[in-house]
Amino acid sequence: MPLLDEIPFYWKYIYKIIGIIQFPTEENASNIVPHLWPLPQNCLFIYICVKYYVSINHLKFLGIFYFVDALTSIGTALSLVISITIFIQRSRDLKKLLLQLKEIKIDSVHRKTRSKANHYLRIILIITIFYYFLFIPFESEPLFYTLFFIYPGIILLFDHIFLSDILEIICNEFEQINREIKYQTTSHRIIFKTKKINDEEINDKMVRAEQLSLCHCDLTALTLNICHHFETTIIVAMITSFNYVTSTVYFLIYFLARSYEANLFVLFGNNFAFLSFYVFWLLLILEMFTRTEKEANITGRYIHDIWNKFEANGNMTKKLRHLQLVSIRFLNNKLEFRARNFFRLDWSFCHTMIAAITTYVIILVQFHI
Repeated sequence: MPLLDEIPFYWKYIYKIIGIIQFPTEENASNIVPHLWPLPQNCLFIYICVKYYVSINHLKFLGIFYFVDALTSIGTALSLVISITIFIQRSRDLKKLLLQLKEIKIDSVHRKTRSKANHYLRIILIITIFYYFLFIPFESEPLFYTLFFIYPGIILLFDHIFLSDILEIICNEFEQINREIKYQTTSHRIIFKTKKINDEEINDKMVRAEQLSLCHCDLTALTLNICHHFETTIIVAMITSFNYVTSTVYFLIYFLARSYEANLFVLFGNNFAFLSFYVFWLLLILEMFTRTEKEANITGRYIHDIWNKFEANGNMTKKLRHLQLVSIRFLNNKLEFRARNFFRLDWSFCHTMIAAITTYVIILVQFHI
């Protein structure tokens, strides 16, 4: 069966060219061709790396910036090498997991296409990239110097946009489960007004609730397995963002404090685009995980609402008490995203990142200003 048919074809071609998708998405397609798509862009980055390291001694660094740029350049090259390696290693397992996801379909007549809330962040990020490249002709550094630092970030960004597309599909399935459970709650209001409920109606509700709870558990486990293959690239992205944002903020503070004579429009415009890119990239990552986690974990509350309605109307029986067990299953099977158990992937991570960047910028300022 075709994979990722919910994703627009132009996004899939971008993922193939970059090397994020290295498995066939169509039936009876070749398994070798997807591995050949990213070869041109990999060769391009190798050329940029060689050109950069050959010419690095001719670039003028200022004091501590020599060590900051050296550390940043090593981290830049390593980040893309790690990403390319992960793309190749995970391709087979990711294809199997996506096939399992394709087989999970909630039988509901109340399906609704979910609006993609993170599309605004995608648009902002793409605009930021174009805005950054507008300043390249006005910079004093060579073109390969600029591409060397922004290129790995763009590759990792599209990797997380791809994960966002997968989570959008998963989040839609969680939403269908929630819609079906809410329908079970609201479609039998006339029943709640009666004194007794016949056994057939009770059995139908119990069977449907049990089916939805099992489907929810399978979907939760599958979601964690899929995200597990992206955890390494997420950690690399976080480290890269921290490194670039810290060095860029210190760079701006340094030249403001020293009253450095330069084209301020180019200096601040370029660095503002650079900072905006990594800030909105972080927001994109956290938004997609938080949204999926919220949609998955709210299901237990709907099951508990059904149980409360029967209890409030005095219709609770031994069979209906099974709903309490189903509700406990949801509460003990919450979806929670972590990056290799190093940190939670939710909005609280923003506070951690801001605190860490502020601390290291202050340390650098105390050393050199």
